[in-house]
Amino acid sequence: MDASHDEKLATIKNRLKVYPNFPKPGIMFQDVFPLGHHPSLLPLIGELFQYRIEKAHPNKKIDMVVGMDSRGFLFGPDLAARLHADFIPARKAGKLPGITFKEEYTLEYGSAAVEMQQEYLLPGKTAVIVDDLVATGGTMSAAYKLLKRGGVEVLECLCVVELVDLNGRAAMPSGCPLYSLLPMTD
Repeated sequence: MDASHDEKLATIKNRLKVYPNFPKPGIMFQDVFPLGHHPSLLPLIGELFQYRIEKAHPNKKIDMVVGMDSRGFLFGPDLAARLHADFIPARKAGKLPGITFKEEYTLEYGSAAVEMQQEYLLPGKTAVIVDDLVATGGTMSAAYKLLKRGGVEVLECLCVVELVDLNGRAAMPSGCPLYSLLPMTD
């Protein structure tokens, strides 16, 4: 890494934008889309995630990077290319063709379900999951459960932002390691 790790994280954090009371009153929405206004930042996130994976799991082959619908799609393909892995989407219910596994979960402002195509969840494969943000941990936990149901070993769950005060880390299933670039408190 050419600049220091902390400098890179500060650069990313300074480009995030907060929208109070979205999508409902009391929610402080952390928006990662402003990172797209600075195209050099998206690969920087991929670089930081790659560094984490290679440091935490040396000599371990990653077969797939699972990107969470929809902001995980921003970071997942770049990370998959860096790791020479497949990119697999985890989508909102009803968005994928074919036979899918489905897992319901709760959000800080409601409930939803996530699905993955069964044909990609092969026993013995390894995966990392990537998303923009972990709040209550529901979405990431649901993807983890789907992968485990398919016999896939999840090595790491990665996010750009973790809303620490919402305690999503504690809600993650046992054995589900979570790494966040920017753990944030209110």
